[in-house]
Amino acid sequence: MSELHYDDLIGKPFAEDGNGPDSYNCWNLCREVCRRAGLNLPARSYIYDEQARDAAIQAGKAEFVQLTHAEPFCIVVFQRRRWAHHLGIVLPNCTEFMHVTRTRPVTVERLDKHARKIEGFYRYAGAD
Repeated sequence: MSELHYDDLIGKPFAEDGNGPDSYNCWNLCREVCRRAGLNLPARSYIYDEQARDAAIQAGKAEFVQLTHAEPFCIVVFQRRRWAHHLGIVLPNCTEFMHVTRTRPVTVERLDKHARKIEGFYRYAGAD
């Protein structure tokens, strides 16, 4: 695989329905980075909904597989006060992730800087 290029995404603003190329929400940013890596994520996902995600995993019908550690292009889910509220995409070095928030444009940060907020890492396994 050739080197992944995503520098053009850095600095793009957040928008609630941002689907690129001028703005992104956190899910669509993950989708775009994965697309560039040759991976396809669905247009919508229940990964934010912890109860739905856990029920699907327990039923063996999950579109995401929970991982024990970060892998390239997996989704990192962050939580605040017991509920998932944010996503990012782990980059190939597995020490950094890319994300966008309402208050900050697309940026790359170190995972260890946010370790206390990480709910888990998930790899897309496909829809049923």
